[in-house]
Amino acid sequence: MVAIRSNDNSFSNIRNHTPEYNFGSRGNTVRGIQRSLQAHGYRLAEDGIYGRATKNAVRDFQTRNGLAVDGIVGPQTSNALRASMPNVGSRYVRSFGPHATLEANNRVSEPNRNLQRMLNALGYSVQVDGRFGHATENALKAFQRENGLRADGVLGRQTLNAMRNPRGGAAPDNAGRNNAVRTSRAEPRPSAGGPPNRTAQIESYRFRGERRQMAAGKITVNGKVYDFRSGGGGRGSLPAGDYKITPHLWSRRDKPSMMVDGVGYSFAMSNKYDSRVGGTRSLLRIHPDGGGAGTIGCIGIVGNGNVQRAFVQDMRAELARNGGSFNLSVRP
Repeated sequence: MVAIRSNDNSFSNIRNHTPEYNFGSRGNTVRGIQRSLQAHGYRLAEDGIYGRATKNAVRDFQTRNGLAVDGIVGPQTSNALRASMPNVGSRYVRSFGPHATLEANNRVSEPNRNLQRMLNALGYSVQVDGRFGHATENALKAFQRENGLRADGVLGRQTLNAMRNPRGGAAPDNAGRNNAVRTSRAEPRPSAGGPPNRTAQIESYRFRGERRQMAAGKITVNGKVYDFRSGGGGRGSLPAGDYKITPHLWSRRDKPSMMVDGVGYSFAMSNKYDSRVGGTRSLLRIHPDGGGAGTIGCIGIVGNGNVQRAFVQDMRAELARNGGSFNLSVRP
């Protein structure tokens, strides 16, 4: 495999252009990888050189997260680094004040530096020069898009809260420059014939008891009922139990099996021990059922693009109403 040498200034390019970063790669994107690994507790030099220490850290991270252990940062490892990002922004939040907003400007300031440090810690590699220029604005917009916020390039309170707690449930940001959000606290009732709200009920199985076991059922979120499939890929369907659901990627195009009619997304599910495979299942997701080999044990929402878009909106409402995450009960 040929190593890619890159001078890209955004870690998000790993996913957008699907290159692979390996031993010998150099550049600002490698610095972003190193910062992300540092945020996960790995002690690395931030030198932009993909050397042996960086490769060993990547291999260890892949082992801990159930990925192919090859020491290469491609789309799957990049997404896993993002999805499991720890709370890295809190120490900078107080510098912005309770009502402050921050947008592109040519002034050098400490708030600008803190925003750049937060973006770097979250994997978006930008130069910490204190100037809120195009590179910083584009990185902030990328973060907003991936967290369900209005991608206006303005650091408002909702965006700041999402940066404080990545994957913490940023709701759709449609309330203007201050990233305000207004949601109803009323609990929706599921439609007739569906399971209770925030429940995935399995109704039928194929190849039951086999490693290719496929399950089908209905899931209710925000009071709306959707069909789903789960299974295939040699691991069987999703284990029954309770899962914590958080945002992962509001839009994705890296896997055809997670897209329908051009619509792609994924929501993260907490890990679950599965006695059938003798280990803990990680990187579980809710995503469109693209008609591949089942959903590899995740939950695949069945339906056309309009169904998928409606499901995303209901997930946004459910997450916003419950403070950014909710528990889903999977019943056999």
